[in-house]
Amino acid sequence: MIERDAVDMAIMRCLCANGIPFNVLRSPQWSEMVAAINKGPKGYKSPSSEKARTSLLDACKRNVEQDLGALKNTWHTHGVSIVSDGWTNMKNKPLINVIASNSRGSMFLYADDFSGIEKTGEAIADYLLKAIEDIGASMVMQVVTDNASNCKAAGREIEKVRICHLLLFISLLLLLLVIQIQSFRVLFRHSVFINLKHYFSLGAQTHFLVTLRSAYSESDI
Repeated sequence: MIERDAVDMAIMRCLCANGIPFNVLRSPQWSEMVAAINKGPKGYKSPSSEKARTSLLDACKRNVEQDLGALKNTWHTHGVSIVSDGWTNMKNKPLINVIASNSRGSMFLYADDFSGIEKTGEAIADYLLKAIEDIGASMVMQVVTDNASNCKAAGREIEKVRICHLLLFISLLLLLLVIQIQSFRVLFRHSVFINLKHYFSLGAQTHFLVTLRSAYSESDI
């Protein structure tokens, strides 16, 4: 039986030699993996790289798709919002992602590299319209982006297919994700309401002013 310190050191050497961030040790999947190895057959050996990148990867993909199937089924009854944002990764590549979200949960769909592509309103609109088509236009309730000028232009194109384009600041996007978490309401013992107030502006663009109101009572303070 190998001492615990020797096992810990073997794990550390593996992480360091392969450039794996230490945060992986906080991952629930890491704990699941260690538990599975402990309960596995005596003398268990890990799969080969060939098996991992072929049959096991395909099986893992099917497993994830099966887990997400229940969430996708709610799109037909609850509708879905498309949330998209752009950023630059550590390799300085401009990326744009697409997330599908409704009251039942959020799902990352994909992200694409826009290197060599000018991020004009038309290019972003084409990208998001493809996402709408992939999901099904009848189920998409709105498209959420930031309020950059090219996103506003993309919004005007998207509205041609009768999708409401909700303009938000990036910081507000993060806040909206946080307030959906039930523990937030339990922890702070108050409800957070989102009021969408329509206001008039020139052109076909539909704008929304999003305000947050916290309902405090004297006993909550």
